[in-house]
Amino acid sequence: MDPVYVFVKQVYKMFDENPTDLGNLYLEGSMMTFEGQRIMGKDSILAKLISHPFTRCQHRINSVDFHTSDAAVGWLVLVSGVLDFDWLDGERQALNFT
Repeated sequence: MDPVYVFVKQVYKMFDENPTDLGNLYLEGSMMTFEGQRIMGKDSILAKLISHPFTRCQHRINSVDFHTSDAAVGWLVLVSGVLDFDWLDGERQALNFT
């Protein structure tokens, strides 16, 4: 199995089980885009990731595509799948994500 795919599976497992652990995966220069909003830096990204309004979530990965960056010091990773979650009021939902 490709090491990038293994890494991606581990990241989403961490997100589902204990999202505060995700902070260790980001640097101050890291950037995340969420619904058109650019979020820069480790602390800001972690705050966004743990601010979700649901009590349980599970990511199901459908595809993983990746490329090294121009500087060859990182990866550009595109993941798509389905997020199953329970809202705070108990309602269950499923959303596609990329």
